[in-house]
Amino acid sequence: MALEPAAAAAAERATSDEIVELYALAAKFDNPDHTPESIAKVDLEFHLAIARMSGNPFMRSVSGLIEAALAVSFQLSSPAASQEGIAECAANHLRIAHAIASRDPQKARLAMESVIKLGVERIRDVI
Repeated sequence: MALEPAAAAAAERATSDEIVELYALAAKFDNPDHTPESIAKVDLEFHLAIARMSGNPFMRSVSGLIEAALAVSFQLSSPAASQEGIAECAANHLRIAHAIASRDPQKARLAMESVIKLGVERIRDVI
């Protein structure tokens, strides 16, 4: 998937202000009152921010595809279905923000890969 390389590139290219923005977006996941719609909106904002931070024009141009993929994923299975799911989602996205802030591309790639794999597993469980 294209999100892992975007996270790696963001680790190399993001400005300090962008990293502060990413942490602010990651903090939005930590809300026990999330609905499937509200957490999907936060997730989209977070991943689109990483696409922008990557500095890769291609990543920014596929934002619509990212939005569609995330929307379908969250319609099939949302982490907002349980408090545990919300907490796990918040922790995982904070891990991505930490990895990007650490300026470690491999760590950022692996953190993003982990989130994507968890999303795929959630979908497989309902299909």
